[in-house]
Amino acid sequence: MLDDGDQWLVEVKNVRCENPQKQRTTMSAAYVASLQAYADAVGAPLRLALYWSRWNLWTVIAPDRFRRPDGGLRVTMMEAVMANEFGRLGDVSIWTKPPLRLVLDAATDKPRKLSAEGLAEFIIGSARVFSGDIELTDPRDRRLAEILFLYGEWPAEGPLAIMGDDGIAGVEFVAAPEEPSDQGFDGIGWASRIFTRYFATRTVDGDQVIQLNGAPVPEWFAPLAAWDFKRSQLPLWLLHQQPSSAAPPDEEHGQRGVGS
Repeated sequence: MLDDGDQWLVEVKNVRCENPQKQRTTMSAAYVASLQAYADAVGAPLRLALYWSRWNLWTVIAPDRFRRPDGGLRVTMMEAVMANEFGRLGDVSIWTKPPLRLVLDAATDKPRKLSAEGLAEFIIGSARVFSGDIELTDPRDRRLAEILFLYGEWPAEGPLAIMGDDGIAGVEFVAAPEEPSDQGFDGIGWASRIFTRYFATRTVDGDQVIQLNGAPVPEWFAPLAAWDFKRSQLPLWLLHQQPSSAAPPDEEHGQRGVGS
C-alpha cells in the first residue's frame, strides 16, 4: 500500500552477473505471464524489485516497458535505473555537509595515557556526534547522523587522537567523501542502499550467509517524510527520483522538492 492509496504486487529478484559493467536480467514469457496472472487476480499492478547485488543497488520497475515481442522480459541495470519507481516507496538520495564526526571523549576521572608507540589507553566517558564543527544534540539529528556515519558511503578515517592540556582527551573518527564537491554538500547514499549495507552486517559474513533474519528498522528513515529542515542542526538535502517516462507530477501527488 502506497501513501496515495495505490497498491502494487511486487516480485523481488536478486541480479548478479559476472561482469560488473554488464548487469542484466531476463525472464521467460511463461514466468512473466504467471506473475501477471497473479497480479490480475489480486487486482494490483505488477512491479519488479531488482537488487543488483554487485552494485548494492535497488530498482523497482514496471515490467511492461521491458517486454520482448515473445512475451519475455529483458532489462539492463542502467535501463532499470532510468525507470526506477522506488521513490514511490519513500526511497531518497540523502545529501549533507561533510564531514560527519564521531568523538569519543576520555573519562577525566579515570587513568589515561598515550604510549610511545602512539597507543591511546583510556576509558570512554562520552560519545558525541558532529556535523562539521556543530555538535548534534537533538535525538533525531544525532540518530540519523549515526546511521549515515556507520552505513553511508563516505569512508571514515580514524581513530585520530585528540590531545588536551593534561594528555589524551579522546579520539575521533571522521567520515567524508573521497572526492568532495565544491558546492558545500555531498551525497552520502540512497536510503535503500544504506539500509541494505546495515542488513548485510547482520546477515552476511564475507561471502557467506550467516542468518536469514535481520531486524527491520522502518523508524530509521520515517522522520525524513516530515523533516524539520529549518530547525535541524544536521543540514540535509533529499533528492527524489522520478522514472524517466513519468509525466510531470500534479500538485496533489507531485514530487516533493529538495529541502535544506
